[in-house]
Amino acid sequence: MKLTRLILLLVFAACGIAFVALNTESVTIDLYFHAYTLSLGLSLLLTLFIGAVLGGLAVALGSLPATRRRVLAARTQARVEAETELLGHATVPSPSAPRSRAVSESGRA
Repeated sequence: MKLTRLILLLVFAACGIAFVALNTESVTIDLYFHAYTLSLGLSLLLTLFIGAVLGGLAVALGSLPATRRRVLAARTQARVEAETELLGHATVPSPSAPRSRAVSESGRA
């Protein structure tokens, strides 16, 4: 698996280098406060990289509420299990279970 990833990384790196080498025309990117002059290939790869980072950030932030809900549910479950263990596995009797009669001070039921 690691070898496959390494091979894919090398193939994509070679394609990126070839792309930059074949697109050497200069383009100017004007950001209002500063203008940058880069080769066309480099500017396109830079744009692709920035888009991938922003897309990954959007996905990560979008899944944050669901992750938070799972963490809170796990904490609640752990707290309930800890309280049950501390109370000696005490359970709440169900309404259909027969009730034992309380014994009075005289010993009668």
